[in-house]
Amino acid sequence: MTTQRDRFFQTIGNAYKNGRDDLVILTADMGAASLNEFKDDPNFLINIGPAEQLGACISAGLSLQGKKAYLYGIVPFITGRCLEQIMVSICSQNLPVTIVGSGSALSYDLAGCTHHGICDLGLMRCMPNLTICNGSSLEMVEYYANYSLGCKTPLYVRMDKKTYSYKQPIDKEAGYIFRKWPWNNDKPIIISTGAITNYLAEQLKPGIGLIEVFQFPFNELDLKYDIMNMKVVSVEEGYKIGGLGDSLSFLPNVTKIGFDNFCEAKPREEYWKILLREALNA
Repeated sequence: MTTQRDRFFQTIGNAYKNGRDDLVILTADMGAASLNEFKDDPNFLINIGPAEQLGACISAGLSLQGKKAYLYGIVPFITGRCLEQIMVSICSQNLPVTIVGSGSALSYDLAGCTHHGICDLGLMRCMPNLTICNGSSLEMVEYYANYSLGCKTPLYVRMDKKTYSYKQPIDKEAGYIFRKWPWNNDKPIIISTGAITNYLAEQLKPGIGLIEVFQFPFNELDLKYDIMNMKVVSVEEGYKIGGLGDSLSFLPNVTKIGFDNFCEAKPREEYWKILLREALNA
């Protein structure tokens, strides 16, 4: 099945082939099957090597020259490694650069903490003018690929190695969708984000509601109205500090489930089981 990153870059590549000659992708020594046909086209695809900080500055410069730039790399490297450059060169100037992170959360589970994308959500939520897409499905990633083509502000697309397909209309103005409903009022509602949402949707018994937040920021007022007076449990495959749970601070009764420390290099599904168990016992 097509990966999220290939679905994303197929969309961008097709736009380039159909006349969008302002598009340019800067890759920090990362490949993708959908980019192979462009490897000899330096007008569209530039491999800057493992130099993410430089890439952030170059993408900002290209944007100032009228280019629609995409900065692509592995999640922890394309965010944490060049956070200052993203903040100063891209976000503070409100430039329409799209940052594309591959391998969100524990996608690279066995690679260890250097490759775990479990703190970028909190870091990137601090960036001014930035919209974050944390898509759990191929359809969400394709939606934001198309959205990025006309986006006039900084955008961060966070992609997982899992290849779930989930077809439901995406309302960007809301930033969240209902994954399991109706729910029982005497049970908590679980709010999640990212690929783990698909696992939760499969495992949760009827009567427990599940809401997926796929964009930050999202519509807080509507969400508060939709789950008024309900107990909420947030579940995220990342650090609790700064992540999904903290973004729900406007709700009166939230229990946050996530990570407090580095994760060991073991299959992510083991962590999913732990997070689910903690959520059900909250």
